[in-house]
Amino acid sequence: MNSNEDAGPGMCTKKLFARPFGVSIHHPARYLDALEGTVFFTMKSDKKAMIDIKNNEGRSLKHRFIFKVEDDVWKIDEVRYGFGEEDKWYVENL
Repeated sequence: MNSNEDAGPGMCTKKLFARPFGVSIHHPARYLDALEGTVFFTMKSDKKAMIDIKNNEGRSLKHRFIFKVEDDVWKIDEVRYGFGEEDKWYVENL
């Protein structure tokens, strides 16, 4: 993917599109943990929600997807990752 338009317009906010993306390919797929993990949904407000995915297979990697309403549509605004029980989250590029 060489342009933001190729990445699936309408799925992500302008803020997320402003970050670098398509920088690497992961095998297995980066978010495969969602199939083997526990998913936590938190509604922060009527315009912001978080989905946290914690792996149950012994790996300490976890993912956070932050959704916001933009143009009256829910879109991915941030993607983050963290480790184990740590409170710190790191910004991740798609």
